[in-house]
Formats: sequence, structure tokens, C-alpha cells
Amino acid sequence: MDNFGSIQDYEKLYADIQLQRGEANRMKRYLLFAGDFYHPQGGWNDLIGMFNSLSKAKEMGQQENWYHIVDTATGSIVERDG
Repeated sequence: MDNFGSIQDYEKLYADIQLQRGEANRMKRYLLFAGDFYHPQGGWNDLIGMFNSLSKAKEMGQQENWYHIVDTATGSIVERDG
């Protein structure tokens, strides 16, 4: 079975994908775009999280080299660093 090993590995991967799909279908108010200075992905590829709380988004963003937080209600960047 490829490089995974056991059927449990496949089942866990499938469950993780289903959870991510469910979360992705529920847009949250704040989108966190962040990454490393030396290796930005660009655009939507830099999206690393969605939050209902600005403070939680900022807390997570501060762990990265740079971050922008977009408020989906206004479409504007409400916090940035880097």
C-alpha cells in the first residue's frame, strides 16, 4: 500500500480530509494569511487558518515571520505584521 503502511493510516487520512472539507465549508470571519519571509506561497496558498476571533487569528499569526488578517465582513486587512 504505497508508503503509508496500514489500513489505519488510510482511514486516519480519510477522516482528516473529511474534517478539513467540513471546516472549509464553514467560512469564518477572519482569514489568516502567513508564512516565512523566504518562501511565500502567494495569494490563497498563504492561507493558514480561519477564525471567528480576531485575537485568536493574531495569536496564531504572531508565530509566523509575517501575517495578514482579512476580515471577511469588510474585505479589508485588519491586522498585519512583517
